Amino acid sequence: GDFAVVVKDKEGNVIPDANVTFDMFEHEFQFGTSINASVYENEEYAKKLNENFNTAVVEHMMKWGPYERNPEGAMKQFDGAVNAGIKYMRGHSLIWELALGSDGKTYLTPEYMFTEPVTKDRALFDQKIKDHIYSVCKDFYGRVTEWDVVNQIVTNHEFRDVYDDD
Repeated sequence: GDFAVVVKDKEGNVIPDANVTFDMFEHEFQFGTSINASVYENEEYAKKLNENFNTAVVEHMMKWGPYERNPEGAMKQFDGAVNAGIKYMRGHSLIWELALGSDGKTYLTPEYMFTEPVTKDRALFDQKIKDHIYSVCKDFYGRVTEWDVVNQIVTNHEFRDVYDDD
């Protein structure tokens, strides 16, 4: 934004037309990208991440299914980004009404969420979601600056097909 600078000498007298140079070391806009295991495996990757971004999101390991299977892997990627200098970390994503990933075999949401008794018992369904949200949010409490709550809600609606939009 716009700002004004008034340069004064030690007695408080204004110095007209003073030559002033500013060096912005940080901006308010969050420039971000998604990261993977390269963040802790590849020093050059981490260096370029720090040079170009101040915000990141773990591309896969914080999704419910992968996180439940390997929370240490998610933490390792998350910490790798923070250690590389990333200031703002986004959590992705708490809920995704999609069972399998693009490989056709990796569950992005735990398989049990798409089977009985969860698909037949609304209270159990709600409790499983609550338990997951409380658990992952607790694990990253104070470290995630924002969360994607639901991912790809237009094209994926398996839970809502069973339990409606509420």
